[in-house]
Amino acid sequence: MANLSNAFGSVIMQAEKKETIDNLISLFNASGDWNYGDYGLILDDDISIRQDEKDCIARADFSGCGRNTFSDTVEFLMANLKRYLKKENALVVALEQEEFCITINYTDAENGYMVLYKEEDTLTHRAGTGLEDTRFQIEYQEGFDWTWANRIDLETEDLNSLMDCYHETIFNIEPEEWEQEEVENFLDEMEDELPDLVNLFGTENEFYQANPAFYQLYQTAKRMAKTWQ
Repeated sequence: MANLSNAFGSVIMQAEKKETIDNLISLFNASGDWNYGDYGLILDDDISIRQDEKDCIARADFSGCGRNTFSDTVEFLMANLKRYLKKENALVVALEQEEFCITINYTDAENGYMVLYKEEDTLTHRAGTGLEDTRFQIEYQEGFDWTWANRIDLETEDLNSLMDCYHETIFNIEPEEWEQEEVENFLDEMEDELPDLVNLFGTENEFYQANPAFYQLYQTAKRMAKTWQ
């Protein structure tokens, strides 16, 4: 079974006719169907649509799920949706007759292999070709180290969710129940992570003031460690 990544970002759809845009929105919504499976995207309800001199353009935020990475989901999205809906489906038939371009900007995180990156993809479809022939292109990609600071800065997690990895050993139990090994592991991790976390807030004082629960936990862990020396 493949690992699941969690992505979020924005989708821009561009086509000559509004009907094509409406069909693309319906197509994307199909990837959120329970029966479609895990690897799709869900558009937010707030979709803006405007008409310029040549094209109709729609924009929406989304959340998505990737098979190992969301980039893989985007690359095969049109082919997989056609397979799911069947080639005779009215949406598939209509969209295969139209030209359209889709731009997807997103941040993606997968904790199994500690993958964290930002990417912009385009899906370009030529009228009269199958949806599976839609051209996939990575326009931009930037990878990031799997640090607490980067995950918070890119908004894939917050400090409380990161602390959850210690929820059974430190975070949600009384200090007298802490085990020495878990406290030492926590302090070792903080030795690497804390400088970059502090930099997100500017100064150490600002970081601790914004995160008082973490400050109390960290200081208690340091005091406990001294008693075991």
